[in-house]
Amino acid sequence: MSPRISRVLFLLGVACFASSALADDNYEGVVRTPFGPGGLRLTVSMPSFNRPVEIGTVVADGYKIPFSRNPRPGCFVGSPTLAIGHADGDGQFIPSLHVTWQGVYYPATAVWPNVFRLELRIGPAGNERAILKTYASAAIFQNTALFYPTPDSILYRGEFDQSLAGFNFETSGDVKTNEEIHVWVCDLTPTSSMTIRQLIFQSFPFETP
Repeated sequence: MSPRISRVLFLLGVACFASSALADDNYEGVVRTPFGPGGLRLTVSMPSFNRPVEIGTVVADGYKIPFSRNPRPGCFVGSPTLAIGHADGDGQFIPSLHVTWQGVYYPATAVWPNVFRLELRIGPAGNERAILKTYASAAIFQNTALFYPTPDSILYRGEFDQSLAGFNFETSGDVKTNEEIHVWVCDLTPTSSMTIRQLIFQSFPFETP
């Protein structure tokens, strides 16, 4: 089976195997769950978030970063070191979170601002072989028009919520046997807030020919 076909099956497997997977282990607050034939899901929750800077507060369902008119640059919530423990395959980072955003959109440009970013770092810290980045555009939010500051602009308020049971934003890449994995949430734009519930990394081996 080709890697391309394996990737498609891997993405479809989220729905197919989520209901049948059972938690297998827990190390340093990371729950390990078998995922499909030979795959593994790693779920990181508080208090195991890596928080190099404190820009929020711990709440009942995770870590809350309050609304601010200032940007929150850099990566502010990540995972401890994760290892896939299976043959080469695909890896996928899916955060469970809720985000609010308020900002101006210019319809003539058809360009929505970016609200936050995901990073998937593959390899030992400081010597990663890949740092994969995906930007969350305000276009994926559920947006409500508030008013028109100018004839060619619209002020929107948007909300975005996802979990493993229903997601449409992730970042992914090829992973190799026993590689170190770190996942991060980064670069929160001004006039926004975020609650991070879980950091979920799941990987699935390519089928052996």
